[in-house]
Amino acid sequence: PEEGFRPSILDATKRHKLQHRELFLTREYETYEVSLIRGRCLVTLLCEEENPNDYLNRLNMFFYSLVFDPTQRTLVEETGEIRVGPKYQAVIPDLLPEGESDLPSDNDPVMGHLMWQPDCLVTSQ
Repeated sequence: PEEGFRPSILDATKRHKLQHRELFLTREYETYEVSLIRGRCLVTLLCEEENPNDYLNRLNMFFYSLVFDPTQRTLVEETGEIRVGPKYQAVIPDLLPEGESDLPSDNDPVMGHLMWQPDCLVTSQ
């Protein structure tokens, strides 16, 4: 099987059918009478690693990748984004000289009072 979600591997008819399987998620809720429910379906977040035929070969399987925000009237991606570039990179501090530590010492007042040591016996204090 082909790797990755590539609708381009499908013929025009299958691409058209795949477009009919896409839904848009919204954070709004609506209530309907149970008599209006006609059946059951599976809706899943689009997985880029899947083959598009996986969605077409299963009856009543749908996917979504975009979320509709009704207040701003926008469609945004559901998945997080990866930001690339120098302004999104972590700043790595310089390496400390041999023997120097940036950890606080045991008697540093910022560290508080030592209450327990693993090699001590338990006492009632």
